[in-house]
Amino acid sequence: MTAFPRHRRTLAFTRRRSSEQGLTLIELLLSIALLGILTGFVAGGFTLSRRAFEADRISGTRSEVHASIQALSELVSSALPVQIRGANQPHAVAFNGSRESVTFVGLSEGRGLRGGLYTIVIRQSGRELLAEFSPWATKASPEPQSTSVTMLDGLREIRFRYYGTPAPTGEPRWYDVWESKERPPDLVSIRIESEDSRLSSPAPFLVALRQR
Repeated sequence: MTAFPRHRRTLAFTRRRSSEQGLTLIELLLSIALLGILTGFVAGGFTLSRRAFEADRISGTRSEVHASIQALSELVSSALPVQIRGANQPHAVAFNGSRESVTFVGLSEGRGLRGGLYTIVIRQSGRELLAEFSPWATKASPEPQSTSVTMLDGLREIRFRYYGTPAPTGEPRWYDVWESKERPPDLVSIRIESEDSRLSSPAPFLVALRQR
């Protein structure tokens, strides 16, 4: 008589333990939903971190480009109206500009060079904007050794234009080329296009040159 109730109690306990070992369908769905929410939070955090990093990188690069443009403007504005004494060009100044480069004479002005006049060439080489400095000398002098400085990296294209009157008289206007003129241009327009379009200058910036 006592064996049968004991068997029933053992069977009920076994069933209760078996039901406790598994998950119900509702519990499984809730677990999947919670896992999806947590995954979304983690993925969103990674996305925000990546966007913040990219924005910080662009901001830093834009600051470098702005500093390079400022240094370029100061360098071009240091051009001196030095005259070239030659038989064919007795009144020409040492300023020659094209669409891709500009050459002029200026002072070292504390750029880590020895004092004196320097021939300065600004041009593009590959994806770099270079400024080349060499001691100014006449054509009869031996070719001086030049020092090259990278002013900007990641450059796609640079374009120069020149505004002024080539002679002491005349109406000023824009020129694509300024070579062997009696005076330097009044203004130099510089347009920089970077490999990253977000860093390109939206419009050309103007640099005023001294005339005396």
